[in-house]
Amino acid sequence: MAHRGEALEQELIRGALTGRERSLIRILFFHTQDEADYRNLFDGLDPDQENICFLLTLSVLGFSTGWARFPAELVPRLKGIHRYYQVDAAVKFAWLAGILKCLEAEGIPVMHLKGGAMYVYYRKGSPRIMDDFDAAVPAELFDKAASLLEAQGCERVSSSPWADTFQATVLGRRTSIDLHRRILKNAPDADRPIREHALHAVFQGMPVCVPSPADMFLHLLDNQARNLFFHEHPGRRIKWISDCCRILEAYPDSVTPAILRELSERCHDTFHVTLALRILSARLPEIFPRRDVEEAFPVSREYYDWIVRGIAFRDSYTAVCAYPGNGPLTPRRFCVSLRRRVNEYRLLSPEFRAQGAPVSFVSFFCMQTGCRNPGEALKKYLPRLRLREKDAFSSPES
Repeated sequence: MAHRGEALEQELIRGALTGRERSLIRILFFHTQDEADYRNLFDGLDPDQENICFLLTLSVLGFSTGWARFPAELVPRLKGIHRYYQVDAAVKFAWLAGILKCLEAEGIPVMHLKGGAMYVYYRKGSPRIMDDFDAAVPAELFDKAASLLEAQGCERVSSSPWADTFQATVLGRRTSIDLHRRILKNAPDADRPIREHALHAVFQGMPVCVPSPADMFLHLLDNQARNLFFHEHPGRRIKWISDCCRILEAYPDSVTPAILRELSERCHDTFHVTLALRILSARLPEIFPRRDVEEAFPVSREYYDWIVRGIAFRDSYTAVCAYPGNGPLTPRRFCVSLRRRVNEYRLLSPEFRAQGAPVSFVSFFCMQTGCRNPGEALKKYLPRLRLREKDAFSSPES
């Protein structure tokens, strides 16, 4: 009998990339001249309805090909979008360079992550949309780095066990920095090897380091596989797939399924990487042939069980998000939120077991809430409860 997780995996694969996005990736990175891809790319395209990540990637294709085969009425719009984000990035990066200089002056090494790291991999003049900037510092220097950011006018707006978010206004533009205590959320022991194999480059005239091509590829898969469950920001899917293709284009021999298997085991993240690679090979076999992925990442019943748990987490997460973000924390909402935590724990439990130190749900809950013990977590949440008759656990009579 087929496992329920197989059908759910196929659902995730179908929703990972639209036909138009697939055609753009094939033309941009694999240089296909297939007429069907070009028809699929432009037929019915409405810039006012298309997501900005797709349009910006399309503009990169236009500049790289001299706008050959582009509809004439579309070119001015795409050039304007391209230039706007070039200016936006220049403003943010000029401000960011000042922050990095302060950290460097205090002897705090910074590793760029996500979009900030991908600027090193893309060709000059190819803007990449970033809503925020991600950087990692050694855990023992995190508090010092955070204090320096606040001294530079950044406001700490959120905190988690792996990263804190700081915001600032730069020339009227709201921007933020996610300062990471560790590079991968669930693999604190992976930081050292990632730093040892880092790629060194120059950013705004300053020496910086970013994850190596293989580590960067793994980092992309790790982050995006989590989002695939939730269909969060579906317009951004072309961005991370473009990032993967760009790394393969620049360093074709540095990233193979076999190398990714070794890295994912070291980072206790095999299931996430398996799912992301199976999606890529199914939708874009030009990246990795399906056979190579299946040989390096054979699937098991446990993998499909994990898919089922991931969907359960997605559904419980959606239920939490259905409540107003600033509304009272009622008992019903608390129970829904707690169910979401349980499902998230079940989803991540294979990663904890792989580290050789299984984490209990109580420990996981304290870690996610930033509290040191269950009592502290309860003190943090229970005073916020607002008891109302319709939300009570039981009726007044009982």
